Amino acid sequence: TVTTLNEPKGVDFATSTSSLYVVDGRNHRVVTYTFLSLGTSTLHNGMPASYGLGQPNFTSTSYGLTEASLDYPLGVTYDTGNDLLFVVDGSNRVLVYDVREINNGESAIGVLGQASFTTSTSGATVTTLNDPKGVDFATSTNSLYVVDGRNHRVVTYTFLSLGTSTLHNAQQGQGYFTELSTATGNQGTVSYELYSGALPTG
Repeated sequence: TVTTLNEPKGVDFATSTSSLYVVDGRNHRVVTYTFLSLGTSTLHNGMPASYGLGQPNFTSTSYGLTEASLDYPLGVTYDTGNDLLFVVDGSNRVLVYDVREINNGESAIGVLGQASFTTSTSGATVTTLNDPKGVDFATSTNSLYVVDGRNHRVVTYTFLSLGTSTLHNAQQGQGYFTELSTATGNQGTVSYELYSGALPTG
């Protein structure tokens, strides 16, 4: 229900939104408790969850293999810089949710460890997992660490951070753009340009 849990497996707290994320294992979901402030005015015994991921509502307990369902989740971590939630589940995968505007039963935006949302293949390669058990995110390096249980390893996914603090000089009225350097890593090569209209003429 909205106030009960069944075999919770892990938690993480997002200070930016005052939200507690709880892995509710046997209910195949992650529930969110959102506090207006950490005080007795909002935190109380038996308080209801605010949102749930992995189920369409607070009374469903079915498991599944889609972008909107979970299969016995085991770990959760929150990326404060990008408002992303990473959830490890029993289908040898890590689901990625955008929780800027979280909704009940919302779909994941990405998956790690699988080629699609509907596969659960295990493996010991650079792109697969076998019985992952836990997860944590390091904001300082933009890296996700996953405990890959049956492969007896911890794998790291380092995400490219796109950003620039300066744009090059230009004349008034001239088209304005800058090109960032090509970045190459284990996940491929990225090169791109950022455009920003024209400088004002006045």
